[in-house]
Amino acid sequence: LLQLVNQLLDLSKLEAGALRVEAVRENPANFARQLVLSFQAQADEKGIGLVFESSGADRAYSFDSGKLERILYNLAANALKFTGQGGKIEIGLTGTEDGITITVADTGRGIPAGKLPYIFTRFYQVDPVNSFHKQGTGIGLSLVKELVELQGGRISVSSAAGKGTVF
Repeated sequence: LLQLVNQLLDLSKLEAGALRVEAVRENPANFARQLVLSFQAQADEKGIGLVFESSGADRAYSFDSGKLERILYNLAANALKFTGQGGKIEIGLTGTEDGITITVADTGRGIPAGKLPYIFTRFYQVDPVNSFHKQGTGIGLSLVKELVELQGGRISVSSAAGKGTVF
């Protein structure tokens, strides 16, 4: 519930133009590793393999840790929500001179091709009939996109129904 309230507050601040990037220089790999580890118990409980890998990101970059936390939290939570027992979630961080690339890939149910253009639209739900069961609001991915773009990044998705999704 707290995550949802914070997301709604962030959306309100975005709409008002009051949400600012508060970047600090820090190691994003260490930061992301700790966040991913916070999902380990849930993954174990569901019988899902959860892997974090980092390449070239073990140095300081400027980023807003609060916004990166919201981004990673939403993507990891969605991957857990839509990946079944025996599935796998891989979260990767790759560093370059220009910045970092974050990849969240799962072997979950995937998103039908016709619905992909809408998943970053606020309040859109791929399967509204089952949204209550899956505890979705349609806010998370919209917020992720806006937070990524606020920091000068971009987000993309590829998915295949029944095979999984990669952000």
